[in-house]
This record gives sequence, C-alpha cells and structure tokens, in this order.
Amino acid sequence: MADIYIVDGSSIVYRSFHGVRDLKTSTGQPTNAVYGFITTLLKLLKEKKPLHLIFTFDLKGPTVRHESFSGYKANRKPMPDELAVQLPSIRKALKLFGIRIFEMQGYEADDIIASAVRILKSEDNRVYILTGDKDMFQLIGKNVFLINPADGRIIDRDSFVADYGVEPSRIVDIIGLAGDKSDNIPGIPGIGEKTAIKLIKDFGGIEEIFGSIERILPEKLRERLKAGRDA
Repeated sequence: MADIYIVDGSSIVYRSFHGVRDLKTSTGQPTNAVYGFITTLLKLLKEKKPLHLIFTFDLKGPTVRHESFSGYKANRKPMPDELAVQLPSIRKALKLFGIRIFEMQGYEADDIIASAVRILKSEDNRVYILTGDKDMFQLIGKNVFLINPADGRIIDRDSFVADYGVEPSRIVDIIGLAGDKSDNIPGIPGIGEKTAIKLIKDFGGIEEIFGSIERILPEKLRERLKAGRDA
C-alpha cells in the first residue's frame, strides 16, 4: 500500500508567514515565510519519509466560487507585499527538492486537492492531506486522512466523529448553517456550530432540515431558519 502526501501549499505559506515574525536578510528582504515553509517541509520529509508528495497552490484571480457567490472571500485583505515577494523563493525551493506543484487558474488549492484525492484514493493507496483548512474535513474517509499542521495530529473518520458527532461529509452542512467568517460565508444569523451540529444529528443535511422545518423546535430557531434560508 502506497502512502501519498498532498500539501496545501497556500495554507502552509500563510501559516508560516504569520507564525514566524521579523525575519529578514541583511538587506531587508523578508524571509519569515520561506523559513517557516521550508522548516515545515523538512519536518514532513524527516518524519513521514514520503515517496509520493505533491504541493498545491492558489493562483491569483477569481475562481469558480466567485461566479456562484460574488461575496466569496470579499472580506479577505490582499496578500501582504512582504509575503508576495517570498513566493518565488518558496517555489524555487520546491523545485530544488524535486517536488511537483499542481495549480490551475480559476480553481483553488482545495479543488486540486479534492480532485487528486478522488483519483488517487483506493484500496492500495492511503492519502494524507496536510492543511489547516477545515473545509478539507469533507474529504476524510476510508484511506483518506488529514494532518493538522499545528500539532501533527492525524485526523481520520473516527476521530472526526468523536470531535463533531457527525460524519466528515457534514462539514459542508455545518459551514452552510453556521457560516465561515474566513471565506465570508454568511450562514444563518443566530445559528452557531453547536446548533448546526444538533440540527444535523436530528434531521440530516441542510435539505432534510428545511424539508422538516415545521417539526423544528423551539419556534425561535424555526423562524431563524426560515428567515435565513436563502443565505
């Protein structure tokens, strides 16, 4: 059985940039993101010794999600100049390590990861995704695992269910109901993650919840759902 590692490069870049501060060359060139990124890469290579490893990146510009929802990530600030100038060095480092980069205009690293998982997961392959993006929880399943870059914890189906009480695929419904500030997903006002999870446990996904709307109590919660249905 082959172990395949897919790294959300964009997630690691931002994590490295914010996790390591005030690191520059003698000429003032910022290097904090480069340092943090390569440190993460070396740790992965040392601990996991992957034979199959790819990195994915977001590309600048709108994506298919913006076509569906114009407000998608509208609250995101542009990439800081101090980070942008470090990206060529990060890409050069991956090239020198002989690691392939996968990316596509109009799509996010998330999309590339999901497509790769669909192609690569099998009885003969275990796929490990290194990312700090909770959207990727939905990919967890048989022979597909997430690695938390913060602590190296491997999250499988059982550990996700232990944490959330629902199947990994339900992260879509949780975010749809409770929203996600980082991506400017509105959710339904007044409904947080705990309430969303309880609704999912009781009724199923979003379609089932709205299909059972008249059974939902208390009335205040039912009215919130009705008012926020379009969102």
